[in-house]
Amino acid sequence: RPLEGHDEDARGQIADRVGARLQLEYLPAAERQAAEAIARSLAEDAVERVRRQLSLAIRQARHLPRDIALKLAHDIDSVCCPFLETTEVFSDADWQQLVLTISRGARIAAARRTSLSEGLALALAELGDSVVAETLVDNPAAPMTKPVCMALVERFDDAPWVIDKLSARDDLLIEVVVRLCDKVSGAARNRLLNRY
Repeated sequence: RPLEGHDEDARGQIADRVGARLQLEYLPAAERQAAEAIARSLAEDAVERVRRQLSLAIRQARHLPRDIALKLAHDIDSVCCPFLETTEVFSDADWQQLVLTISRGARIAAARRTSLSEGLALALAELGDSVVAETLVDNPAAPMTKPVCMALVERFDDAPWVIDKLSARDDLLIEVVVRLCDKVSGAARNRLLNRY
């Protein structure tokens, strides 16, 4: 029980140290196992602040065990959002599953990622609400491919603020522009016609 007897502040400091160790590219196997065991304990901590500190400390670790990453991904928003916005430990297949089970706040965090694959963008466009869609459209890193754009156009036909924001992007395909011209406000249509 490596955390037994430590108060909340001490556990937070331990989270920072464990995060620093787990971010190292090379760590002897015994040290890595010890750090992972402590991270598992911290991920189960009853105090939200300790779990959040762990989330912030290990969000850039590239060799994080899957069980720890999934535990943090399904925690409350204050814990999972900073982690999901940054982590690179999940594959496209993982993201497809995660989008089905994470909270709305976590989906918004995923839509803000600076590293955003087409698969994740499409899953968010198909499953997120209008706030998730708006966040996705506002993110310059989000790939506005035909499937992503068409999913947004079809799902948010009744949310003009999402469609108008989509029409303001500079990286749309002509097929998408043609489809948008029937959906957007007059001012947005004029901008589209002038740009494309």
